[in-house]
Amino acid sequence: MKTLLIISVILELIMVAFYMFSPLLSGGSKRLAAKTSCAVMFVIIGIFAALASGGYGTYAVLITIGAAFGAFGDYSLSLDVKSRRFVIGVGSFLIGHIFYTAAFIFMLTDISALTPLKIGLLVAAVFAISLIIVIIGIKLKVSPGEGLVPVLAYILIIITMFVFSVALAVSVSKNGGIAGIGAAICIVSGSLLFIASDAILALEAFTNGAYKISRHANPITYFSAQVLIGLSIYFIQLSTG
Repeated sequence: MKTLLIISVILELIMVAFYMFSPLLSGGSKRLAAKTSCAVMFVIIGIFAALASGGYGTYAVLITIGAAFGAFGDYSLSLDVKSRRFVIGVGSFLIGHIFYTAAFIFMLTDISALTPLKIGLLVAAVFAISLIIVIIGIKLKVSPGEGLVPVLAYILIIITMFVFSVALAVSVSKNGGIAGIGAAICIVSGSLLFIASDAILALEAFTNGAYKISRHANPITYFSAQVLIGLSIYFIQLSTG
């Protein structure tokens, strides 16, 4: 099963490269199909990561469900804030991050790494970082217009996911041996790349073209994030099993 996990990661790299660079994908429907295929593959990576490390525990289930919502968001998302697809896409990603956050909180609880004081500090960190992100967005003149409310909700959720991912990474890196270090790297890197990909998307979509960013930047950061979060299943289950 570990071999299948490695093969699935290699296939994802090939598929993402094809999605970004292939001249065969000039049509909108073709690019959507390729993007959706890449999204399905990162769900499969999570499944193989679970099976290669002992089967399906609660963490693996929550991460896989989150990845599935992310894949649906990839299929649905439109950057037209007035469209129904925008709301569905952002909503799907938001739900996916809720499941990721639930997975991180579950593991923190399972390894007894949460106390009332730590929870309070983590919640305070969420609001502080979210406020900083909003201020930076205002400074950069990011304006989602009618999509402001779902975007603000999304920021709050993804920062919550990031903060709890850092807390989990610190805990497993201390107590999980080499596998714990691998889990910590996957979790924190994945969360940071999610934030980077969303920041790139916001600058592309909500600044009226004020910032010129390579069209490859978003898919590279986004799919890398999803793959790393999926691979965290493998290392988490090894470190806590």
